[in-house]
Amino acid sequence: MPKRKPDQVIVHRIEFNTKEREMLEQALAVYSVEKSFESFNDFLSFENLYIGITIYEMITGEEILYGTPNDINDIVDATKTWWQRQDEAQFDAPFHQGFAMYVKNWLVDLLGLSEDPFPIYEGEGV
Repeated sequence: MPKRKPDQVIVHRIEFNTKEREMLEQALAVYSVEKSFESFNDFLSFENLYIGITIYEMITGEEILYGTPNDINDIVDATKTWWQRQDEAQFDAPFHQGFAMYVKNWLVDLLGLSEDPFPIYEGEGV
């Protein structure tokens, strides 16, 4: 059996006083500020900044961040140079020096770091 048609319409109405209106306006303001900061935070996420820096470097040719995709040729060249030096110095290195030491030396050479992380200068105590 189908529902019968309504014979009357009931309208519900919610009215706010001044205090409730002010509270609702404040809640809407806080919500809009929160959403705008959320979108700003998404805009400044690591992925978006990385993409932006990469595009800027590709357009201008200026180097800002090492390791972006336009630096791949430099990284490959540095790796080839390092392997060539390792092949030349292979006979000087002790036999027990493993792959981890090769990787450490490669990173030290690539990043331009010092082998000794805490150099002690003459006349300084520990």
